[in-house]
Amino acid sequence: MFNHFVLCAICGFIGLSLSAAGIKQLLLTHDFWSIIFPLLLNSAMMMGIALYLLQGKQGFIISKWMIHIFRGMLGFTGIVCGIYGLKYLNLGLFQTLVNLYPVITLILAALILKEAIGWKVWLAVGLSMGGIVIAFDPKLDGGIMFLFPLAVAFALAGQSIIVRYHPKDSSLTWAFYTEIIAAILALVAFLTVGNGELPLDQPFLFYGVALVDGFSVFLITHAFHGERAGRIAPLAYLSIVSGAFFGFIFFHETLHWEMLFAALLIISCGIYALREAERCVSLKAHG
Repeated sequence: MFNHFVLCAICGFIGLSLSAAGIKQLLLTHDFWSIIFPLLLNSAMMMGIALYLLQGKQGFIISKWMIHIFRGMLGFTGIVCGIYGLKYLNLGLFQTLVNLYPVITLILAALILKEAIGWKVWLAVGLSMGGIVIAFDPKLDGGIMFLFPLAVAFALAGQSIIVRYHPKDSSLTWAFYTEIIAAILALVAFLTVGNGELPLDQPFLFYGVALVDGFSVFLITHAFHGERAGRIAPLAYLSIVSGAFFGFIFFHETLHWEMLFAALLIISCGIYALREAERCVSLKAHG
């Protein structure tokens, strides 16, 4: 059950939580656009170097430009909304709201990719959503900022479905072009509405965030490229737990009992959904 695609997804989702904590720390002292542009540019450079080393010049050849551009626009939208949400929301709550993403991915997989997802999988995901409701902390007043992590969920789901819909290009190719297109859009914003100052006063934190973020993006892209969306998507719930943990460690955010109970519910239902989705595919293959 736990092949290397699943392990890539687990590491990738936890890695995104860690990079989110780093971004939240950078936002305390730096301009919004000064973080987005260099972060995306550094990630794109990492993807480009890895792509060239592993696949050579052939790795940069793609079959459909427009679909890569569209995914890059989704990536840009996701990180912009994500950083706005991180600036104003509790890290654990932010990850909780972002994790509407697996449900959206499953719905899109059923509608667009025509993946067979049994009712037991839907039930398990529904129970996980119940955990999200339990984890919600009414004491945290983020106002309109609650909409930003929801927008991130839609952007992530869209990116995952695109990779599954057009699997001809490699995982690194997808990751590179998504990051470079998003970086170009961020550069335009940085030059027009940013303050022109880069976050170079904290090089260890900044490059650490860029490294973890870029590698996590690649791992998740690779997982969705090689495995069904219905099997990978529930694993994103793990980032709720890791987000709450990193929020407690780095920002002393409260870990209340509702969050702990929700974490248990979310993880158990996510694992069940993973196994049930695999069983449905096996039955279909033998049927």
